[in-house]
Amino acid sequence: MKILFSLLLLTGCGFSPLYSQSNLYLKDTSVIVDPIANQYGDRMKHIIQDKLFTPTSNPLRNYRLIVSPPEFSAGDKTISSNEFASTIQITGTTSYRLNNLNTGKDIYSGSVIAVSSYAVVRDPYATTVAKNHIQEELSEQLAEQVALDIIAQLSGEEK
Repeated sequence: MKILFSLLLLTGCGFSPLYSQSNLYLKDTSVIVDPIANQYGDRMKHIIQDKLFTPTSNPLRNYRLIVSPPEFSAGDKTISSNEFASTIQITGTTSYRLNNLNTGKDIYSGSVIAVSSYAVVRDPYATTVAKNHIQEELSEQLAEQVALDIIAQLSGEEK
């Protein structure tokens, strides 16, 4: 009963999670996402656009988001006791800046990081596929983080 009451209170106060599909924080706001280079950049751009898109005909606030291509670096390598397989930790990073098109000034910049790992096995093809898959997943995580950072920043800005 307490949970139901809590939910009713939250819905009445206008609470909306930042990750929700219909984002009230970006009402009357247009964010143009510049193209992002490399094979993972296009997917990142689409994820960010999906999160930041709000249908509005005459936005009061206009922004351009510039995101650098994701970079990946291999970290620690763990070798199993039977020396058959090992695991490589991989880190993905990207940086971004948000430009106010009305003033021409950058109003926010930041960077995000995501970490995962993949198995290195005797078959080089399987290892390459696993590495590419992890890099794709990391780029998607980076895009989600960038979008949430921008939503948080814009939701706190004066309207």
